[in-house]
Amino acid sequence: MTRSAEIEFLKVYFVFILLSYFGGKSIMTKLNFYSLEKTPYLNPRTDRRVAVVTGGNSGIGWYDCLHLYLHGWTIYVVGRNEQKVTSAIQKIEEELKVTIAKYPEDQLNKRPVGSLKYVHGDFTDLASCDKAAKEILLHEKLIHLVILNAGVMALPLQFTKDNLEIQYQTNVTSQFLLTMRLLPAVKAVAEQGQIVPRIVFLSSLAHTMTRSFVKPGDKSLFKGPNFLKTWMRYSQSKLADIHLAKQLAQRYPKILTSSVHPGVIVDTELYSHWKKLPLIGVFARGFIGLTGKLAGVSQEEGCLSTLRAATDPSLTLEKDNGKYYDAGGPQKDPSDIANNVENAKYTWNWNVLELKGRGFDVEEA
Repeated sequence: MTRSAEIEFLKVYFVFILLSYFGGKSIMTKLNFYSLEKTPYLNPRTDRRVAVVTGGNSGIGWYDCLHLYLHGWTIYVVGRNEQKVTSAIQKIEEELKVTIAKYPEDQLNKRPVGSLKYVHGDFTDLASCDKAAKEILLHEKLIHLVILNAGVMALPLQFTKDNLEIQYQTNVTSQFLLTMRLLPAVKAVAEQGQIVPRIVFLSSLAHTMTRSFVKPGDKSLFKGPNFLKTWMRYSQSKLADIHLAKQLAQRYPKILTSSVHPGVIVDTELYSHWKKLPLIGVFARGFIGLTGKLAGVSQEEGCLSTLRAATDPSLTLEKDNGKYYDAGGPQKDPSDIANNVENAKYTWNWNVLELKGRGFDVEEA
């Protein structure tokens, strides 16, 4: 990446920050948030639906799991830390009691709940993700929904045991591998012809901070000041999620595939690294807190774009496949770089080749 490209990125980044400060809240309040009342309640006994959710132990992933559970889904929660995921499941079950107590009496029997199951999957370890998919497929021949929610943000430069940059592997390559391994069970639902299966990639408005296409693995992202390059790497990973969603939609037209931006959410573990830094952490906590007050949405509001893409019955393959959803759930065009077909093909092929070079062939999924 050239010096001029870095300067351009900084300009866009600061514009992004200013928009978050001064425009975000007013824009968010004007959005017509997706209403969860549009999401059908399912009876697991007569209409069993299976969802796989990555990173469901905290943040918006937790709310994804909560609402799918309340609407009758069987959910496999894929995460690295069994204690954290188990605790999250327990909290969802506790929330269930509070929520059911608010139901009108005539709705109690019409809103059966689903089930939650933990599956170990470490997204810094490709073999772990491969194993997680195999475990799920031992139990399920049909998978109706995959939500790729797990992610990390703005970490210092480091490489995983698979020799991939940690943000890109966690946010993109590992979840791509998991998806491709689960794809036969997703395709099986589509082949039955009664239900349209769905795949949802969690992207971010941060993808717009990339003003030119930087190819995955570009070593220029590994050099220079981390406070700048870490955000470039994060932006690149979220751009890649949109590329993969668009390629999946094109290559598998019977599966409704989408990407989403959840909104500016500050009460999340994604900022933990910056908050804990000496000296800088003080400013980071203040900045993040102020951004949340001026432009932020809650974690539960943040899950609405995902849940619309995942469950809205009005979405169709013909008009909605490959679309991108903004905070709250409305459809929106991503950046021109994200929409570029050749860029998306490159991102797809790069991930396929990197996985193949590490012993994971996904071309014939």
